Amino acid sequence: MKPDPEDPRLSAYLLGELSPRETADIERAIAADPALGITVREIENAQRLLTNTLSPGATTLLPRQRENILRAARHAAKPGITSLRASHRKSPSRLLIPLAAAA
Repeated sequence: MKPDPEDPRLSAYLLGELSPRETADIERAIAADPALGITVREIENAQRLLTNTLSPGATTLLPRQRENILRAARHAAKPGITSLRASHRKSPSRLLIPLAAAA
């Protein structure tokens, strides 16, 4: 098996998402093809750059952030507070851009 440099299995390999058999296949292909090894290192560098850029700090919330989230959740759980939930039902596509940006 000789994967194409555009093969999504290369990214999946770096993320540890392949089965043991597929992982072994990719590792054999990398060992047999130095150009493929370079491609895998380039993908790894790109993944590392994205990870460092998108999540440069700690992945835990600050106490103030946690309290704000809990306060908003308590407020939304009160009877008569339906604006957020109703807006989701009416137009779920309104949330796609903020969710994509957050991801």
